[in-house]
Amino acid sequence: MDCTFLRVDVRHVSILLCVFVYSVLISSTYGQVMPEVDEEIQIYHLGKWKDAVVLEVQKKQVRASYTFVKEKEGIFDRTKIRRMHEVDAMDFDRRWSSADGSFRVVAALKSYDNEKVKLIKFDLNEIEVPLERLSRSDRVYVKKVKRNIKTAVSKGARPAETPDLPSIEQFSDSGDAVVSFTTFGESKVSALGTTPDFLKTFSQQGVGFRKKKASQDLVSVIPVGGPEQLVLMTFSDEGGSSRETQFPSMLYWVSMSEKKVVGTVNLTHQALPFDYDPKTKRLVTFSRERKDGINEPPHYTVWELEPKAAQAKPIIRWESKLSWARTPYAKVINENIVLVREADKNYIAFDVREKGSPYNFEQDSFFSAPVALTTDRKHLVIPEDGQIKILNTETGSVDFTLDGEGTRFSGANVNSDGTKLAGVTSNSIYVWDLTNAEKPPEIFPAPLVGSPFKSRIEWLDDDSVIVDGRRAKTLYRFSVRLPIWSYKMTREASDNDDPFKSMVIAGKLFYVAEPDSKSAAIGVVDLPGPQVDEITEEIDRESLMIMKPGVRVAISTSNISEPQVKGWLSEKLAANQWIEDPDAEIVLSAEMGRGKPTSVTYQKFGDRSKTTVNYTPYFANLELKKGDTVLWNSGSTSSPPHMIQTGSIQKQVNDRMVPQTQFFKRVEIDPKIIDPKYSRGFGVSGLGLKGITVISTTPPGRSADPMMDAQEHLRSLEEKAKASSDAN
Repeated sequence: MDCTFLRVDVRHVSILLCVFVYSVLISSTYGQVMPEVDEEIQIYHLGKWKDAVVLEVQKKQVRASYTFVKEKEGIFDRTKIRRMHEVDAMDFDRRWSSADGSFRVVAALKSYDNEKVKLIKFDLNEIEVPLERLSRSDRVYVKKVKRNIKTAVSKGARPAETPDLPSIEQFSDSGDAVVSFTTFGESKVSALGTTPDFLKTFSQQGVGFRKKKASQDLVSVIPVGGPEQLVLMTFSDEGGSSRETQFPSMLYWVSMSEKKVVGTVNLTHQALPFDYDPKTKRLVTFSRERKDGINEPPHYTVWELEPKAAQAKPIIRWESKLSWARTPYAKVINENIVLVREADKNYIAFDVREKGSPYNFEQDSFFSAPVALTTDRKHLVIPEDGQIKILNTETGSVDFTLDGEGTRFSGANVNSDGTKLAGVTSNSIYVWDLTNAEKPPEIFPAPLVGSPFKSRIEWLDDDSVIVDGRRAKTLYRFSVRLPIWSYKMTREASDNDDPFKSMVIAGKLFYVAEPDSKSAAIGVVDLPGPQVDEITEEIDRESLMIMKPGVRVAISTSNISEPQVKGWLSEKLAANQWIEDPDAEIVLSAEMGRGKPTSVTYQKFGDRSKTTVNYTPYFANLELKKGDTVLWNSGSTSSPPHMIQTGSIQKQVNDRMVPQTQFFKRVEIDPKIIDPKYSRGFGVSGLGLKGITVISTTPPGRSADPMMDAQEHLRSLEEKAKASSDAN
């Protein structure tokens, strides 16, 4: 069944400029009091408010002097100026009076509620007056202000009112670092939690809607589920840092079953809403702002929010140490604990009740492979260099570790019932059965299906996973030991590359599209989709292999002086029944060297003192190529120890920095390797505004050197982060 989004009305509506910070222009019937000669005012010039002085007052205009490069004069309508007491008001000043005529004042409306108004006078003094005491014309005016404000907010022309936030707190750094990462025996392996029932209610649907404001940027997509198949879509407004552009971030409650937005929530300006847990009713946001050109300290906020509620209640805020150039990560663990990433590999748990950090850990992954929170929020799956750790998110303890025997994992995840765990490398997918402690992992050949650096892997069912690396989504099926299909985003590929905006839950793929600046859409689809099973059921696996017994292979060890390396590689060719031929077109190339200098920080138990040491890692790479096309590769990097014993920290790190010669002895090369033209499956489906549709039934292949693609992708992310840092 195809999924079709609702059509979205995309007619553009011009929005009048708001004159004041919170202004809604009222009919001239009410009039505005004109300023006096020599009065200091502000004038609107070239998109900004500038200080000025009145030189002459006319009927509805003033002549004023102001500075723009040099001192200038200009004629301005009353609607393009504001007197100084109007700066923080909701509208121009006017003449107010009481119902009995005993009270008269010239003032501007500062605020109102159901019982009274607050007025601000020319001398900046504020007064409160009960609504019932005001004249009939004044009460009509206040009603019109309310009505105009409501209309302006609904059109995105005026910021909505947002909750008052508590003061930013500094949490105590009381927790211990999780450094005792012991590799437990297989007997300690156990099944993890299952996906909650409220997340299993989704059916294949699509919903499109108009955003309240064109400048809203999508932050996250959060499946909430339940009978209405709720999805919480969160947006921030990056419209600028001046007070006049501080529109709130917004949450949209989208019901997939009703195919419409069933509610919205206004948060504070530039808050990035990252996660929401419908079970504990907790929402977490990250904020960083600039005031007067200066970066404010970033901070996190935890909110209380009922499903479909119109308002969120801020509970607590605390300061973050995250660099402005880094991408935030924040997940709700339970009612009290929020897990955040404060640096590339450093994760910290914050307890909002105790106002401290119960634990933190440093991920041992050279390329910061993406972690995965289980859908019951009780465990974190941490892919690392050589192993995968399962962290208990409430206690910070490591429940168990899965040994990868030196393999660098670029991603890992658990299936929906917590019984299987998959880890992806540049060449293979490891699958552990968590219900059988004695069973070793099954290793499936998947050369360059995932990235050697960072990959997302998500389970569709017990026989299929989606591997997302280098902006390519590939469906891998274990029963045939092959990648069988690819999925291409017809819109917003970069958004759907983000795990906060697109994900697989209970076998359903959630993805997003934005047809234009004013619209957004969310789709939920069943995979594999139309025609996939029919096309792939007759596959002859053996005919797809480019590497198999009898293939001729040359060996290159040009920059390696150790003679044993060539011998080890020759033995591997013989074991695979490949024929060694120095003139062969297919070449197995070995390389060794040293990487860039880097550093690592260790934290001591007890006094929590920290020591940073420098090191330069050794690396070893092995690559199989046919001409310019990479068929297979693998590598190893020396890494510092997870835990330091008593003694010199620098020496113990240095002792681990040794040439990776032994890698070439222990590395395993699959005797059969799939032809690159089949490494993305046998067809392509598109995901877009019309749901899932078949684009091609021809094997899509891949680029000749996906390693270069992955490196270029990493460079682009780094450049984007640097540009963001420089801009701020």
